[in-house]
Amino acid sequence: MVELLAVVVLMGALSAGMAGLFVTLVADIPRAKRAMDANSVVSGMLIEMRKDVASAQSLPEAGGKVKTDQNTLLIQLPDKTLCYELKDDRVIKRKISPDVKSDILHTWTAPNAKIKWSVQRQGGRGYAVEVRTHIEVNFAGKRLKKLANAHVFFMNESQAGKK
Repeated sequence: MVELLAVVVLMGALSAGMAGLFVTLVADIPRAKRAMDANSVVSGMLIEMRKDVASAQSLPEAGGKVKTDQNTLLIQLPDKTLCYELKDDRVIKRKISPDVKSDILHTWTAPNAKIKWSVQRQGGRGYAVEVRTHIEVNFAGKRLKKLANAHVFFMNESQAGKK
C-alpha cells in the first residue's frame, strides 16, 4: 500500500511539472506559428510596396474619387495609378483607372496584423512612405504587440517628377 501511495504522489508531482510543457506544446507554439505566418504575409506585401514606391513618379494626395489617408495609399507609376487599401485584416492592391473601374491586382490577408502608413511630404510633394507594422497576439487575456517593425520607402529620385 505504501508503494501505491508513493506512485500516486510521484505521478502528481510529474504531471504538475509537465503542465508547462503541455501548455507550450498545445498553445504557445501554435500561437507563435500564426504570428510568424501573418508576419510573412506582411513582409511579402512590404516587398511589393517598396518596389512600387521606388518606381513611383509621385505619391498623390488624391486620384479621382480616392484620397490618400490612413487606410489608403496612392502611388502614381509611369503607366498607372496604384491604390493600397487597408480593409479589416486585408491589404488590397488595386489599379485605379480614370473610368473609376479598379482592378484588384493582389490581396494579402494577415489576421491580427496591424499596419499604419503615412506619406512623408516636403513642399507639398510626397517623397517617401513610412510604414509601421506589428502583430497582435492574445496572451493571458492581454493583447501584446509582437514583431513590430518600421520601414521608410523612398521614391527613386530619377523617377520623381517625370510625367
